[in-house]
Amino acid sequence: MIRRIQTLICALLLFGVAPAAQAQDVSSLTARAAAILEGASANSNEVQTLLAALTQAREPEADCMAALLLRDIRRDTAQALPLLLRAAQNGSPRAQWELGNMLLEGKGTAQNSRQAAEWYRRTAVQGFAPAQYNLGICCERGLGLRASLPEAAVWYERAADQDYPEAQYSLGNLLMRGDGVVVATATGSTGYALSAGGPLVSPGYDGLVVVPIAPHTLRSRSIVTNGSDVVEVSLLCPSEGSYPREATLFVDGEPIEFPAPVRHIYVRRGDEPTILLRYQREGFYEHVSKTFF
Repeated sequence: MIRRIQTLICALLLFGVAPAAQAQDVSSLTARAAAILEGASANSNEVQTLLAALTQAREPEADCMAALLLRDIRRDTAQALPLLLRAAQNGSPRAQWELGNMLLEGKGTAQNSRQAAEWYRRTAVQGFAPAQYNLGICCERGLGLRASLPEAAVWYERAADQDYPEAQYSLGNLLMRGDGVVVATATGSTGYALSAGGPLVSPGYDGLVVVPIAPHTLRSRSIVTNGSDVVEVSLLCPSEGSYPREATLFVDGEPIEFPAPVRHIYVRRGDEPTILLRYQREGFYEHVSKTFF
């Protein structure tokens, strides 16, 4: 009886500890490979040893990192592609994204935008921000699938919610392209917002109106928000190192100065409504028809 218990304990140790140790080894291998890909120094012997260990592990992320070492360090795309494909088929998000990039650009393999979009989608649904951004590009430009600006906005927004700067920039460009933007209340909708092409909004509405100024597109539209929404205007430009772009803020026609560069501007409904005195009996729509029509 004692021998059987000892045998069982040995079996538990054998099958319980070894996988954890192996997982830890694979994690350290992939971390070292990532460091080398980002510019850490490594001689050819270390790279060769690391490649052998990664390929022997036969795990998706290990295959992915081995493929990237072969492609980007050893410049051997022919050997990298089968490993990258195996990693992608086994569920590695990074491998699926990298394979999509190669197919879209036609680097190391035949150009195929349809397959690229399929790989982007497979990893985008897992929440991988770079793939969500690339899938947004495919949707916006019609690369490998039917062009759809609403779907592009969805994928840009998902990546932007993960603080992916390129997606934030593309989402802003997709929604608002022009010389500026007007954010107004219902009361202000008959002023600058109306002159910029915005809608007339009843005074009883408690949301905001967002109107692009001189939009350089045929698709740009005004946005009417909910009363609890906050409008964020980002002045960051990822292509220029995420530095704020030059802009001027006007509030009720008066320029506002800031002591330091501003990266984001947030506009929301005030806590207290403004009470206006009506001195004539005519209603809003009657007054609008006399003034604007």
